[in-house]
Amino acid sequence: MKNFIDRWSQTLIEHGRSAFKQQMAKKTVYVAAVGDDDPRLKGLPLIQQFQYIFDFMNMTFDGYLLGKGNKPGGVVTDRTAIVSANELRRKLAEAETGQKHGK
Repeated sequence: MKNFIDRWSQTLIEHGRSAFKQQMAKKTVYVAAVGDDDPRLKGLPLIQQFQYIFDFMNMTFDGYLLGKGNKPGGVVTDRTAIVSANELRRKLAEAETGQKHGK
């Protein structure tokens, strides 16, 4: 991942894509990831790497969700991830409408 990001960011600098970077700077971003072996701990370096990317792009990083699962649909048994996903969905709905929604 680091190699990809390093090359991607260098391309942005070298090829004068400042308009793209300016457009991306207007974005608010979230990260959702799923892993099998202690994802809430082992996924933190991934989240940190995304933080660096978003900082470089001047994007607003507004949260992340790490869930546990090892096959398609497996994350639905992770109650913590489901609660976090519902909170994120509520937050996104509030941002879209400008209104607070109940729990």
